[in-house]
Amino acid sequence: MVPIYLDHNATTPVAAEVLDALLPYLRERFGNPSSNHRFGTEAREGIERARGEVAALIGAEPDRIFFTSGGTEASQLALLGGATTARERKGDSARLRIVSFLLEHPATREPLAALERAGDRIRLVPPDPRGVVRIERFLENWTPEDPPDLVSLMHAHN
Repeated sequence: MVPIYLDHNATTPVAAEVLDALLPYLRERFGNPSSNHRFGTEAREGIERARGEVAALIGAEPDRIFFTSGGTEASQLALLGGATTARERKGDSARLRIVSFLLEHPATREPLAALERAGDRIRLVPPDPRGVVRIERFLENWTPEDPPDLVSLMHAHN
C-alpha cells in the first residue's frame, strides 16, 4: 500500500523550482550573510534578491519582508512584534486589546498568553459548532470607534 500524506498544513515537500534556487546556497554559496567575506556577501545578495522578489510578488516594500525558520517563529514574530509596534504607537504603558481564535495553534496561543500575563486584554473567539470561524463572532469584539490593536487568525488549521 502506498501511503498518502494529508498533513500539508504542517509541512510540504519543497517545490522543484525552490530547491533549484536554494541548492547553490546550500552547496557553494553557504556563507554567513552577516560576514563581509566573499561567501557571506554572496549569501547576503541571494537573500536580498529573494526579499525583493517576494516583495514585488505581494506589492510590499522589501524592508517589510522577513524570513523565518518556520511557522512558530513567524507567529511569535508577528504577535510579539505587532504588539511592540502597537505599544509604541499608543504609549509604552498601554494595555492592548487583542482578538484571536480559540482554536489557534500553540505557536500563537503561547505568545498571546505571555501578552495577557503582561497585562494585555486577550479575547479568544470560539468557532461555531462545526469548527468554522464566523466573521460575525469577530466583529462582536469591537466597534469602528474602538477597534482591537491586534487581530490574529489562522488561515488554515491542520
